[in-house]
Amino acid sequence: MRTRYEESEFIQVKPLGQEVGLSVIMKWLQLHKRAITSPQTELVKTALEHCSLPLYARIICDQIHRWKSFDLPDKLLIESTIQGAINKHFEMMEIKLGKHIVKHSLSYLTSVRYGISEVEMEHVLSLDDVLLNEVYEYWKPPIRRIPPLLWSRVRSEISNYIVERSADDLQVLHWYHRQFIETARQRYLTPDENFTVHIHKTLSDFFSGVWGGGKLKPFQYTAAQK
Repeated sequence: MRTRYEESEFIQVKPLGQEVGLSVIMKWLQLHKRAITSPQTELVKTALEHCSLPLYARIICDQIHRWKSFDLPDKLLIESTIQGAINKHFEMMEIKLGKHIVKHSLSYLTSVRYGISEVEMEHVLSLDDVLLNEVYEYWKPPIRRIPPLLWSRVRSEISNYIVERSADDLQVLHWYHRQFIETARQRYLTPDENFTVHIHKTLSDFFSGVWGGGKLKPFQYTAAQK
């Protein structure tokens, strides 16, 4: 990227430092009418000694926001790196929303080069038979599509880390920082080549118009659904 722009056009994002980082986090919590205990505050201060970049502070703030006053510090964990903090956020999403919808949604968001619109994401998820068989594991839906609420909940959990931008006259979504792309790729795509092929093929089928326009995609019910 530096070959395309002048050096003077770049601004280096420096660490906030422990004191400023803690002040920023406390202000965010205050805006959301949240507070943490003194022992929990010490845990945050220790984490900021390892990393106090603005992105890191933003991510751990979202995690701290979920803490309860009765949560003891020895039961809480703050990762010491940005990648670790992002992985922790993804893990918490999987626990809250379900691993399959999170894994597939974030894999599609990570795999598209220029972004994907809300409607496109719902269509792509609805073409994903692996995901649909997990969502409708024990029953046959009247319409075989992903429930819109599932994607909406995933989007809500990552709303602080995605941006909307224009592409081909559409408003599309994409990660706003490359750290999320790299972490999601390493967590979901790199370890499983077959899954990666599945994600890319589903995207290819959708954007090339293999299904649609009156042409229905065939599928088979699982044994539990029959």
